[in-house]
Amino acid sequence: MKKFLESIHTISIHDATFNIKRDKEKKWNMVAFLKEASKQNSERQTRPLPSINSKVLFQNIQLKYIDYRGWATPPLKTPFQEQIVELSGILDFNSLDRSPFKGTAKLASSESPILMHGFIDLQHKIYSVNVDIKTCDLNKWGPYVLPYAYVGGDSPRLKGNIRTNPRKKTSEDLPFWYDIKLYAKNTTLKIPGLPAFTQAKGEVHLSNYTLYPHQLYESFPFLDSKTASA
Repeated sequence: MKKFLESIHTISIHDATFNIKRDKEKKWNMVAFLKEASKQNSERQTRPLPSINSKVLFQNIQLKYIDYRGWATPPLKTPFQEQIVELSGILDFNSLDRSPFKGTAKLASSESPILMHGFIDLQHKIYSVNVDIKTCDLNKWGPYVLPYAYVGGDSPRLKGNIRTNPRKKTSEDLPFWYDIKLYAKNTTLKIPGLPAFTQAKGEVHLSNYTLYPHQLYESFPFLDSKTASA
Protein backbone atom coordinates (compact mmCIF):
# COMPACT_ATOMS: atom_id res chain seq x y z
CA MET A 1 0.00 0.00 0.00
CA LYS A 2 2.83 2.40 0.83
CA LYS A 3 4.48 2.00 -2.58
CA PHE A 4 1.11 2.29 -4.27
CA LEU A 5 0.33 5.63 -2.58
CA GLU A 6 3.79 6.98 -3.32
CA SER A 7 3.38 6.12 -7.01
CA ILE A 8 0.23 8.23 -7.48
CA HIS A 9 1.01 11.58 -9.10
CA THR A 10 -2.38 13.29 -9.37
CA ILE A 11 -5.80 12.79 -7.80
CA SER A 12 -8.80 14.65 -9.23
CA ILE A 13 -12.06 15.30 -7.35
CA HIS A 14 -14.97 16.69 -9.38
CA ASP A 15 -18.52 17.77 -8.52
CA ALA A 16 -18.38 16.59 -4.90
CA THR A 17 -20.37 17.95 -1.94
CA PHE A 18 -19.10 18.14 1.64
CA ASN A 19 -21.38 18.88 4.60
CA ILE A 20 -20.25 20.66 7.76
CA LYS A 21 -22.90 20.45 10.48
CA ARG A 22 -23.27 21.39 14.13
CA ASP A 23 -26.27 20.05 16.06
CA LYS A 24 -28.15 21.64 18.96
CA GLU A 25 -25.82 19.90 21.41
CA LYS A 26 -22.88 21.82 19.85
CA LYS A 27 -21.39 18.69 18.30
CA TRP A 28 -19.73 18.91 14.88
CA ASN A 29 -20.10 16.07 12.41
CA MET A 30 -16.54 16.45 11.15
CA VAL A 31 -15.16 16.06 14.69
CA ALA A 32 -16.97 12.75 15.16
CA PHE A 33 -15.71 11.57 11.77
CA LEU A 34 -12.09 12.51 12.51
CA LYS A 35 -12.21 10.90 15.95
CA GLU A 36 -13.52 7.64 14.50
CA ALA A 37 -10.92 7.64 11.72
CA SER A 38 -8.14 8.34 14.25
CA LYS A 39 -9.41 5.56 16.53
CA GLN A 40 -9.49 3.01 13.71
CA ASN A 41 -6.01 4.00 12.59
CA SER A 42 -4.66 3.62 16.15
CA GLU A 43 -6.21 0.19 16.48
CA ARG A 44 -4.65 -0.96 13.21
CA GLN A 45 -1.16 0.35 13.74
CA THR A 46 0.96 2.93 15.49
CA ARG A 47 3.24 3.53 12.50
CA PRO A 48 3.23 7.01 10.95
CA LEU A 49 1.15 7.74 7.88
CA PRO A 50 2.68 6.67 4.57
CA SER A 51 4.31 9.33 2.47
CA ILE A 52 2.00 10.89 -0.14
CA ASN A 53 3.61 12.66 -3.08
CA SER A 54 0.48 13.52 -5.03
CA LYS A 55 -1.30 16.65 -6.12
CA VAL A 56 -5.03 16.73 -5.42
CA LEU A 57 -7.05 18.77 -7.92
CA PHE A 58 -10.50 20.04 -6.91
CA GLN A 59 -13.08 21.20 -9.42
CA ASN A 60 -16.64 22.43 -8.85
CA ILE A 61 -16.81 21.40 -5.18
CA GLN A 62 -19.65 22.46 -2.85
CA LEU A 63 -19.29 23.05 0.89
CA LYS A 64 -22.57 23.14 2.79
CA TYR A 65 -22.52 24.69 6.26
CA ILE A 66 -25.49 24.05 8.57
CA ASP A 67 -25.65 25.17 12.22
CA TYR A 68 -28.65 24.09 14.29
CA ARG A 69 -27.26 25.66 17.49
CA GLY A 70 -26.11 29.21 16.82
CA TRP A 71 -24.03 31.42 19.15
CA ALA A 72 -26.72 32.77 21.48
CA THR A 73 -27.87 31.05 24.70
CA PRO A 74 -31.13 29.65 23.27
CA PRO A 75 -30.63 27.44 20.20
CA LEU A 76 -31.66 28.75 16.81
CA LYS A 77 -35.31 28.24 15.88
CA THR A 78 -34.30 27.88 12.24
CA PRO A 79 -30.87 26.44 11.35
CA PHE A 80 -28.38 28.79 9.73
CA GLN A 81 -27.26 27.61 6.30
CA GLU A 82 -24.68 28.82 3.82
CA GLN A 83 -22.92 27.32 0.84
CA ILE A 84 -19.55 27.78 -0.80
CA VAL A 85 -19.93 26.75 -4.43
CA GLU A 86 -17.75 26.34 -7.51
CA LEU A 87 -14.69 25.60 -5.38
CA SER A 88 -11.68 24.74 -7.52
CA GLY A 89 -8.05 24.50 -6.50
CA ILE A 90 -5.02 22.36 -5.79
CA LEU A 91 -3.58 20.64 -2.72
CA ASP A 92 0.08 19.76 -3.15
CA PHE A 93 1.39 16.85 -1.05
CA ASN A 94 4.82 17.07 -2.70
CA SER A 95 5.97 19.54 -0.06
CA LEU A 96 7.53 18.32 3.18
CA ASP A 97 5.20 18.17 6.22
CA ARG A 98 2.96 21.14 5.45
CA SER A 99 1.11 20.61 2.19
CA PRO A 100 0.01 23.95 0.70
CA PHE A 101 -3.27 24.51 -1.07
CA LYS A 102 -4.97 27.38 -2.86
CA GLY A 103 -8.28 27.80 -4.57
CA THR A 104 -11.14 30.01 -5.65
CA ALA A 105 -14.86 29.72 -4.97
CA LYS A 106 -18.07 31.70 -4.63
CA LEU A 107 -20.26 32.50 -1.61
CA ALA A 108 -23.78 31.45 -2.54
CA SER A 109 -25.70 34.11 -0.56
CA SER A 110 -23.92 37.11 -2.09
CA GLU A 111 -22.37 35.47 -5.19
CA SER A 112 -19.10 37.00 -4.00
CA PRO A 113 -15.78 35.60 -5.20
CA ILE A 114 -13.65 33.87 -2.57
CA LEU A 115 -9.89 33.42 -2.48
CA MET A 116 -8.50 30.62 -0.29
CA HIS A 117 -5.03 29.43 0.65
CA GLY A 118 -3.34 27.61 3.51
CA PHE A 119 -1.81 24.26 4.44
CA ILE A 120 -2.57 20.81 5.84
CA ASP A 121 -0.10 18.76 7.88
CA LEU A 122 -1.36 15.17 8.09
CA GLN A 123 1.53 13.91 10.17
CA HIS A 124 0.99 16.43 12.97
CA LYS A 125 -2.79 16.79 12.41
CA ILE A 126 -2.77 20.56 12.02
CA TYR A 127 -4.15 22.89 9.37
CA SER A 128 -4.60 26.57 8.60
CA VAL A 129 -7.03 28.12 6.10
CA ASN A 130 -7.06 31.77 5.00
CA VAL A 131 -10.22 33.09 3.33
CA ASP A 132 -10.88 36.40 1.57
CA ILE A 133 -14.55 37.12 0.72
CA LYS A 134 -15.04 40.28 -1.31
CA THR A 135 -18.61 40.96 -0.14
CA CYS A 136 -20.57 39.39 2.71
CA ASP A 137 -24.37 39.72 3.14
CA LEU A 138 -24.85 41.48 6.50
CA ASN A 139 -28.59 40.78 6.55
CA LYS A 140 -27.78 37.06 6.55
CA TRP A 141 -24.55 36.86 8.55
CA GLY A 142 -25.08 39.75 11.02
CA PRO A 143 -27.81 38.12 13.18
CA TYR A 144 -25.91 34.83 13.14
CA VAL A 145 -22.44 36.09 14.12
CA LEU A 146 -23.70 38.82 16.47
CA PRO A 147 -27.03 37.48 17.80
CA TYR A 148 -27.34 40.11 20.56
CA ALA A 149 -26.79 43.07 18.24
CA TYR A 150 -28.28 44.63 15.15
CA VAL A 151 -25.96 44.90 12.16
CA GLY A 152 -26.97 46.45 8.84
CA GLY A 153 -25.66 48.45 5.91
CA ASP A 154 -23.51 47.81 2.88
CA SER A 155 -21.95 44.39 2.43
CA PRO A 156 -18.42 44.43 3.92
CA ARG A 157 -15.31 42.57 2.85
CA LEU A 158 -14.36 39.66 5.10
CA LYS A 159 -10.94 38.17 5.70
CA GLY A 160 -10.51 35.22 8.03
CA ASN A 161 -8.24 32.48 9.26
CA ILE A 162 -9.35 29.08 10.56
CA ARG A 163 -6.79 26.82 12.19
CA THR A 164 -6.40 23.84 14.50
CA ASN A 165 -7.45 24.34 18.11
CA PRO A 166 -4.59 22.76 20.11
CA ARG A 167 -6.42 23.31 23.42
CA LYS A 168 -9.68 21.52 22.60
CA LYS A 169 -10.61 19.48 25.68
CA THR A 170 -14.35 18.86 25.61
CA SER A 171 -16.90 17.99 22.93
CA GLU A 172 -18.38 21.49 23.23
CA ASP A 173 -15.09 23.24 22.49
CA LEU A 174 -14.73 24.52 18.97
CA PRO A 175 -12.56 22.14 16.90
CA PHE A 176 -10.87 25.19 15.42
CA TRP A 177 -9.68 28.68 16.26
CA TYR A 178 -10.57 31.59 14.06
CA ASP A 179 -9.77 35.23 13.42
CA ILE A 180 -12.24 37.27 11.38
CA LYS A 181 -11.81 40.81 10.11
CA LEU A 182 -14.74 42.73 8.65
CA TYR A 183 -13.92 45.82 6.65
CA ALA A 184 -17.06 47.86 7.21
CA LYS A 185 -18.41 50.65 5.04
CA ASN A 186 -21.61 52.57 5.79
CA THR A 187 -22.46 50.05 8.53
CA THR A 188 -24.93 50.36 11.40
CA LEU A 189 -24.14 48.53 14.64
CA LYS A 190 -26.44 48.55 17.67
CA ILE A 191 -25.36 46.72 20.84
CA PRO A 192 -27.56 46.81 23.97
CA GLY A 193 -26.06 49.17 26.55
CA LEU A 194 -23.84 51.00 24.04
CA PRO A 195 -24.43 54.00 21.78
CA ALA A 196 -25.44 53.07 18.23
CA PHE A 197 -22.84 53.34 15.48
CA THR A 198 -24.21 54.57 12.14
CA GLN A 199 -22.49 55.01 8.78
CA ALA A 200 -19.48 53.38 10.38
CA LYS A 201 -16.33 52.66 8.43
CA GLY A 202 -13.35 50.67 9.57
CA GLU A 203 -12.21 47.24 10.73
CA VAL A 204 -13.99 44.89 13.13
CA HIS A 205 -11.85 42.06 14.50
CA LEU A 206 -13.42 38.94 16.05
CA SER A 207 -11.09 36.34 17.55
CA ASN A 208 -12.75 33.14 18.75
CA TYR A 209 -15.82 35.24 19.59
CA THR A 210 -14.38 36.25 22.97
CA LEU A 211 -15.28 39.62 24.48
CA TYR A 212 -14.82 40.20 28.20
CA PRO A 213 -16.37 43.00 30.31
CA HIS A 214 -12.98 44.55 31.10
CA GLN A 215 -12.29 44.81 27.35
CA LEU A 216 -15.53 46.73 26.84
CA TYR A 217 -14.66 49.01 29.75
CA GLU A 218 -11.18 49.71 28.36
CA SER A 219 -12.51 50.33 24.84
CA PHE A 220 -15.40 52.53 25.97
CA PRO A 221 -14.26 54.45 29.09
CA PHE A 222 -17.56 56.35 29.30
CA LEU A 223 -19.23 53.11 30.47
CA ASP A 224 -19.24 52.17 34.14
CA SER A 225 -18.16 48.68 35.16
CA LYS A 226 -21.76 47.61 35.89
CA THR A 227 -22.91 48.44 32.36
CA ALA A 228 -19.87 46.71 30.83
CA SER A 229 -20.61 43.55 32.80
CA ALA A 230 -24.29 43.46 31.84
